[in-house]
Amino acid sequence: MARWLCTIEPSYRLTEVNGRIIGYKIVDHITDLLTELDDNYDGVLHNLSIRTITKHVDSDCIICLEPHNPIIQLPCEHTYCLDSLLNYYALNRQSQCMYCAKVFRFDQCINCV
Repeated sequence: MARWLCTIEPSYRLTEVNGRIIGYKIVDHITDLLTELDDNYDGVLHNLSIRTITKHVDSDCIICLEPHNPIIQLPCEHTYCLDSLLNYYALNRQSQCMYCAKVFRFDQCINCV
């Protein structure tokens, strides 16, 4: 049954060892992008529909507290590095600002360079 679910639901993933299914899970598209982040930053931005603009932002990532360039600005104007933002999403499974709790969509965010 698990193999059949994989054919109709692309987010359903199996873990196999020696041809035997030992586990399964539903994978979220956004958390999948974490694995691509180091090698394909621009591709991850594209997949999330985050647009890039030239804008100086004088604040650090709210999560890791490090300065980043580029940095992602949410519609509420709080800033996060993309790595922290995606990891926060992976843990909480919601697109919500950690600081003010405002819900957002990734296509509403801006990549500030």
